[in-house]
Amino acid sequence: MLAFEKLAAEGILLDNRYRLLNPLSTDGSSATVWLANDCYTADDDNGTSNGMPVIIKIYRQKNILDIEGIEQFREDHRLWHQYPIGAP
Repeated sequence: MLAFEKLAAEGILLDNRYRLLNPLSTDGSSATVWLANDCYTADDDNGTSNGMPVIIKIYRQKNILDIEGIEQFREDHRLWHQYPIGAP
């Protein structure tokens, strides 16, 4: 995941929206999980203030043909959107 570490170190936004802060988990077999800030929710126009903290799960390219892994990834995505962090 060197490319993502470079994005984080240089402050480059992922998908022109998320500022990667630090990896939370690199031990998983199918993905790396990062703490990031959603710059669309930043307090100023240039996105330099914090913004809302989010968790980003980046699927590893080497597992792209792992159908079961992709299904688990999609299920995780569905659960995160159904039960977001901080929801009552």
